[in-house]
Amino acid sequence: MVNDARHHPGFTFQFHYNEYRRESKEPYGYTQYMEHYNRKHSKIKGSMKLEHEAGYEVFIDYAGKKLYITNKETGELTPVEVFVAILPNSQYTYVEASYSQKREDMITSMGNTLAYYGGVPKAIVSDNLKSAVTRASKYEPDINRS
Repeated sequence: MVNDARHHPGFTFQFHYNEYRRESKEPYGYTQYMEHYNRKHSKIKGSMKLEHEAGYEVFIDYAGKKLYITNKETGELTPVEVFVAILPNSQYTYVEASYSQKREDMITSMGNTLAYYGGVPKAIVSDNLKSAVTRASKYEPDINRS
């Protein structure tokens, strides 16, 4: 139930805990609920904490779900993409709506990101973002020169 649901976008343990509390006569507190959950569904995969040098890189991508801009006069909804950039050392994040993920919009968003941060990192890292990568490859992607 909860274990399968946690792979869906927008999942939170708090939501499922509140659901559990409504359905139980004598529910556990949140901490105890999480303790039992983690015992039942122990992590199979290991993880590793990565260290990031301050100002060295910025990670960029578009969020999976689109948002909408509402025209106040007509009520018309216009879908927009959500560009996200993050400095991994500080978790300092920049988010911007743009009309598409096309190269021009991505470059504009990236320019706005760098202006917001007030500087330029040594590396801009994307997760095979189509507008940032000319040819995708697990080992040697061709990066868009712009």
